Amino acid sequence: MAMDLPEVMVGHFWVVRDGRVIDPKFPEHRQIQRQNRLQDVSCHLPAPEMTQKIMIASHIKKAKNVFGENYAGHFRRIFDDRPYFGMCFFNAVIEQRKNGGEIVFGSMGWLRDDDTEFYEYGGKEFQIVADFTGKTDCYKKACMEELRRDPKFASNFERRREQSFTGERV
Repeated sequence: MAMDLPEVMVGHFWVVRDGRVIDPKFPEHRQIQRQNRLQDVSCHLPAPEMTQKIMIASHIKKAKNVFGENYAGHFRRIFDDRPYFGMCFFNAVIEQRKNGGEIVFGSMGWLRDDDTEFYEYGGKEFQIVADFTGKTDCYKKACMEELRRDPKFASNFERRREQSFTGERV
């Protein structure tokens, strides 16, 4: 069931414990919220069950190949037992091992001021593994929809892309 990890993944991992979403917030998230005029209300949309199973199994397989069977212990040592931006799988594994819960994979974003959803990672139309790995045009369609809704989306996206290469902060 597990496959090799793609070069690109546009989904997100988090933990659900006692019906609550456990997902760390980072300053980078606040920048995305400001740039896109979003509320501080997160949206977590789990992928279909089979897609989740495949994506979680793929990441675990890769982690075991790189770090061995005790990959979670290595994550905790490497990351000093704390979450890091851009490392959602590692963050979810560490949280689950420390405090329990279930790792979930899917789409994540925030509410807009008009209470519609904005997905930074994935989207409502992302359903199958190929959608989350850039093998379909779901990501392009989601970007086109954002551009239709907000003409500044393209400039915000391009600015964030450039900053990710230079390490510059907004």
